[in-house]
Amino acid sequence: IVYTSGTTGRPKGAVLTFANHFWGATASSYRLGLLPHDRWLSCLPLYHVGGLAVVFRSCLYGTAIVLHERFELEAFNHSLDHDQITLTSVVPTMLVRLLDAHVDLTRFRAILVGGARLPLDLRERAHARLGELEFEARAHGPDGAHELARLRAVEVDPLDAPAEHQALDQDLRQLGDLCAQVQAAARRLAERRPEV
Repeated sequence: IVYTSGTTGRPKGAVLTFANHFWGATASSYRLGLLPHDRWLSCLPLYHVGGLAVVFRSCLYGTAIVLHERFELEAFNHSLDHDQITLTSVVPTMLVRLLDAHVDLTRFRAILVGGARLPLDLRERAHARLGELEFEARAHGPDGAHELARLRAVEVDPLDAPAEHQALDQDLRQLGDLCAQVQAAARRLAERRPEV
């Protein structure tokens, strides 16, 4: 059970299964690619689903993690300069701080933004600064459904992928849709139950 931050009221417990983490990591690897030199910078706490996701996918795929206890601009920049970071996950507030501090985000191969809806003005600001960088915004809608806003096209066009990859892509999309529906139903059900 991972608790929400409570921005819309009291924090609520969301039930996440091994399958949720596994398929999330699988979809992330498929969409972003997986390179032997990948190294994730994680500044999200491990009780945050985004922080947990970085650890899970890195364990599953054998990629390195640079794990920070919390988000601090100086430490973030130090890792960017010295730890050969290629990927990171942040929440919108962190993205604002990074943009305000003029951190060179184009040094990342990809950035995932999640945990809350990404305001349009912030999307546009990030889009203007990131050049050809892969940038994905992930958030959960009011019913728990997964929203994905892609601000840059992937370097490899899925239509140019081998047929088996296209089939896998379709399967992952259908499975992702099904998981989102099941999670939304489970969340609605959990909200009706009295506190344990």
